[in-house]
Amino acid sequence: MTLAVPVAIRFLQRGNKELCRNMSSYISLVAIAKADLLADHTETIIKSILQGNSMLLRVLPSVYEMRPQPIHEFLRELVSQMSHLEEGEQLHMLRLLQAIAKAKQPKVLSGTVPLLTEYLSDPSYSDIVVNILLDISSYEPLTLAGSLSVLKGIGEHFPCLIGQIAKIYGAVGRVDEMMAKTSLTYLVNQLNNMEHSFHHILLMEIRNITSIFNEILGIQGRDMYRMSNSLTAIAKILNEYLNHETLPACR
Repeated sequence: MTLAVPVAIRFLQRGNKELCRNMSSYISLVAIAKADLLADHTETIIKSILQGNSMLLRVLPSVYEMRPQPIHEFLRELVSQMSHLEEGEQLHMLRLLQAIAKAKQPKVLSGTVPLLTEYLSDPSYSDIVVNILLDISSYEPLTLAGSLSVLKGIGEHFPCLIGQIAKIYGAVGRVDEMMAKTSLTYLVNQLNNMEHSFHHILLMEIRNITSIFNEILGIQGRDMYRMSNSLTAIAKILNEYLNHETLPACR
């Protein structure tokens, strides 16, 4: 493999289409067995992809950790091909974006958030996309502030994703008081509507926000979480304070 990989890489640019396809299949197998042999050839692989050899997209998540810089440089061009890819190739692209999100690269990913939200409504991609957004929210929550309404609609169509969506709302709600109120309104409504399995996540996110912006609830916030067996009582208290236009005097 050590001897064969450089030859295979050379044929990506010099061979005919059939030979290029065969070499791409071989390189894809190398990515599974010995990805480090491909790391030094990352830029050549990217250029082959941009020339239409989308089969090699499956290689990029495997080499990303070893050679992130070329991928960062060409990411905008790679992502621009998304709508022209087949379903399997789109999944490889999303796995690459997931690897970048886990590596905490907000500057690299900031331009991809609008594209990611476009694929949230597709049941084939909704799970992986919402998990990418969840990773981004853990260190750059403000990037997702404009996507909350889309995520709300996705939660209505895919209730199984409410847990991840609640965590994204919780992260954005800790940015400032205005976002806190927006996020709390959503979380409280879900507390009334969702099945019991999601209540713990919703309550934790509500508590995380109100522990930072405790003036939203006033003194009632101290006693609210003692009502852990009465979700209706908790939701009632929160709704009362969220709907108040007049802020407490202690503000």
